[in-house]
Formats: sequence, C-alpha cells, structure tokens
Amino acid sequence: MTMQIKAVVLYGHDGRVRRLPFRLGALNVITGESGTGKSAIINIVDYCLGRDSCPVPARVIRDAVRWYALLLRVGDGEVFVARAAPVPPRQTSQEVMLRVGETVEPPPLDQLAGNTNPGGLSDTLTRMLGVSPNLHVPPEGQSRDPLEATIHHAKLLCLQYQDEIAKKDCLFHRQGDMGIAQAIRDTLPYFLGAVPEDQLKVRQEYRDARRDLKMLERRLSEAQAVSGAGASRATAFVREAAAVGLLPAGAAPADVPAAVALLRTVRFTPAAEESSRVGEEVRRLRRERAELRQAHDRLHREIDEAEEFAAGGEGFAAVAAEQKARLASINVVGGGGSADESRRCPLCQGEVGGQVPRVAQVREALAGVERHVAAVRAEGPDLGAFLTARRAELGAVAERLRVNREATDALVAQDNDLRAQRDRDFERFRVVSRIELFLESAGTLADDSEPRRQVEAARQRVADLEARLREDDAEEVLRSAVSRVSQQVSRWSEELGLEYGRFPLRLDLTKLTLVADTDRGPVPMSQMGSGQNWLWCHLLVYFALHKFFVEQGRPVPRFLRACPKWGRR
Repeated sequence: MTMQIKAVVLYGHDGRVRRLPFRLGALNVITGESGTGKSAIINIVDYCLGRDSCPVPARVIRDAVRWYALLLRVGDGEVFVARAAPVPPRQTSQEVMLRVGETVEPPPLDQLAGNTNPGGLSDTLTRMLGVSPNLHVPPEGQSRDPLEATIHHAKLLCLQYQDEIAKKDCLFHRQGDMGIAQAIRDTLPYFLGAVPEDQLKVRQEYRDARRDLKMLERRLSEAQAVSGAGASRATAFVREAAAVGLLPAGAAPADVPAAVALLRTVRFTPAAEESSRVGEEVRRLRRERAELRQAHDRLHREIDEAEEFAAGGEGFAAVAAEQKARLASINVVGGGGSADESRRCPLCQGEVGGQVPRVAQVREALAGVERHVAAVRAEGPDLGAFLTARRAELGAVAERLRVNREATDALVAQDNDLRAQRDRDFERFRVVSRIELFLESAGTLADDSEPRRQVEAARQRVADLEARLREDDAEEVLRSAVSRVSQQVSRWSEELGLEYGRFPLRLDLTKLTLVADTDRGPVPMSQMGSGQNWLWCHLLVYFALHKFFVEQGRPVPRFLRACPKWGRR
C-alpha cells in the first residue's frame, strides 16, 4: 500500500490555518530564507506519525501552532491525522484526531478533537501501510525483547534531518539515539523482504510444537525410567507397600505378572482428619487455663491480705487491752469527782501544775480504748466468714485447674497420635502414587505404543515447521537484497563521477554504514573525508533503498524527505 504526503496543515491559536500542499508522485523542493521553518517540516511529519516526544523547535512555531496535521494519500483513500501541540512544560500530547475516507477535507479548528492516541494511531497506520504481522526474535543468549516492525521503524528510512544528511558516523535517521540503531538492524530485513509474511505465525507454531515435543519426550522418558527395570522394580514396589502396611507382610510374588497383579490390589483410604478439631480444643483449654491461673492468683492475694489484716487487728486488741489495764489502775487511788480535781494529781491528790494530765482526761482516754477494742472484736466474725468463702473458692479453682490440665494432656497426646497417623498416611500416599505411575506405564512401551507414536508425530511437525521457516533462505534473500541496493549505489556513484565511484560500494547492515572496497582495503563512510562524500552517501543509500522498496512493493511510505544544510541564496 502506497503512502504519500498530500499536505501539511497547521492550525494557529488565533484560528488561522496554514496549508502547505505537495504534488503526489513528483519531486517537491521547498526553498526559502534561513529561519523560515523549512527544517521544521520534517519534525512536524515525524510528530504527526506518532513520535513519542515533540521534535518541533521551540519558541516561534510552538508558540503559534495549536494543532499539527498531515493529509496523507494511502492507496486509493485519504487519511487526515492531527495532533495537538504539547502544553508547556509537557514535551508531548496524547490527543490525536484521525479521519479516514475516500477523500478527506481538513476540518476547521473548532472541529478538531482527539479520538485516539499515539498508540492507536501507530496501529492504524501500520495496518493501512500493509505491514503484516511480524516479529524479530533476538538470538539465544541476547537479553533484548522481541521487536515487531511498525510505521515507527518504516519512517526511519524516509527522513533525514539537516544535521544527519552530511554526518559521517550515522547513515540512518536518528541512528545515534538510544536503541534506534539496533531497531534498524532488527527491522530492516523485514522491509527488504527477507522475512516471509507468514513467518510470525509459523514461528509461533514452531515454538508451540517444540514445547509439545519436549513435554511428550519427557513423559516417554519418565515412563521408560519407571518400568525399565522390570521385575526388580515390581518386587521393590511390593516390598515398599508391605513396609507401610498397604500389603500383608512377607508378600513375595513369584514373577513380574504376579507382582503387577498384586500391586493392582493396593488400595489406600486416608484416616479421618481430626487434627484441626483437636488443635482448636487444645487452644481453648489453654486459654481457659490462663484465665483460671489469673483467678487463682487473685484469690491467693485476697486471702493473704485478709489474713494480714486479721493479724494486725489481734495485735492492736492486745496492746489496747494492756493500755486499758494500766489506765484502769488509776481508779484504785484517791477520791474523785471534787471540784478542783483538775489541779490535783490522780495518784497523790496533791496540787500540781504544768503538763500533768487531769483525771478527766485519763478517764476519757480509757473510754476511747474500750470503744476501739470493742470495734475490733465486733469485726472478727465477718472477717472469718470472708476468709472461709475465699478459701472455698480457691479450692474450686484449683480443682478446675487440675481437670483442665488432665484434659489438655489427653488432647495433646491425641493430637500427637493424629499427627503420627497423618505422617503414615502421607508415606502411604507417596508409595501408592509411585505404584500407580508404574502400573500406568507398564506394558505401553512397544514400538507401536501410543506414547511413541505421539513423539514421532511431534518430531515430524517440528521438522516441517523448521523447513517452512527457511532460516537459510531468509539469510540468502537478505544478502541478495543488500547486494542489489549496494550495486545500485555503486552504479549511481560511478555515473556521477564521485570520488569513490570507481570502487564497489556495499551497505554494511551490521555497522549501519556504507563501505568502499578499494584496492587498499575497505574504507567506511566515516573515513572517506569531505562533507560532499558524506552527503552523497546518505542520499544514494536512501534513493537506492526506496527504489528497491517501490520495485518490490514493500510497506514503506512512498516519500523521502531530506533537509540539506543550505537554503535559497
């Protein structure tokens, strides 16, 4: 499918539209004074065809343009592609408008609106250009990802910037950018026709077939390994089954058929799984034990505190009784009750002064001691009842702790038994699985067995697909295409009388350069010297490539845009 640029359309912020038309199928030369925007046309084309970042120069053009657009002639129809200018500080825009029809007229500014994104634009243009499904898979041992050729790679063969067209180190557009050189090496064979159109489908079928073959071969190998030992394997399985209780002890078959027949009687039913229930009950009992422990410690503390309080009360009563006896002895001396007893001694009835206590004070103190002693004795029965109740509660908690401990120990022992049973069941299950594998493979390894037939069929399919891939043919086709392009460059160089025109020139895809094979050895483009030589190297290689693309009907856009380093003089 051919693709040509019919017009470049620019939409300004002020509503004005600038349209730059091109003649289809003819040479278009754009001239003008320096600084008038000639070089920016390539950047606009690159941006509108889906480039990730916007390469349009800053300031004048970016400040004036709101949308960049291309009107393309694709086959018998037209495609209008418009992409919004990035809003600073962003370097790109995801807003893309795409219209396809037999004829498409660029819409006015107020009708521009995004209906896709750069990824969708790339997919659409790649499909319309006629690029068939393809995939370059790097050789084994290389870490880069597989790469599919798209319009992004095709346009690298159509553009040349002003600072690229006379560059000595880089032959292709953006060859010096990260990853671009390798992308050109990986996709150029497809655009040169060295990769069959259905290779992606065949390559995927080939990978699937090889995977299936490996799986079938592994199954066959496992089956042969399992049953290859014959009688010794069968006898070993009988002994192993008897060791784990799947067969009676001492079973000894006389021959292989008897051993196989005995193995077919092996049955295994796992014990009921109760370990989880037992484990949950153990955890519940341990939580209950922790709560009982807390209650037991609390009751112990309350009893200790009550007993300490009771001991303190008894001590107080004894001391108080002793003090009472001492004070009561005052009643046996002297009279009492006279008006001036406040100035007499309670013992000798003589007048005294200073700090000697009065009789009334002594009697008041004696009465207070009697009241305290009575209070302590009144509280004794209640404290005793409290201690009796707490000791009874403590005994009940201790009994519950004993019952809890016995139940926990019993469940732990049961859980251990279940775990042991589970381990025995696991071992039996392992033995049964190996026996079943042995029985499945026994007797199926004859030359006409199904596994062997499947492996042979898979090998034949892999061989057929390998033939269809035609790796050697692809290399031959690529060498032939590169040779034709190189011969065309050599022919034009000789006709133009260029400096290296008398030597054979060849396109080196490994280093992405043009090489002159002189009588003194190969001379790459970077060593040719003179900007004139570098300029014609770029132009002749691109012209020769596009001549080949047109003749072979390859899916590369039918436009070639270069920006020389001179303007109109």
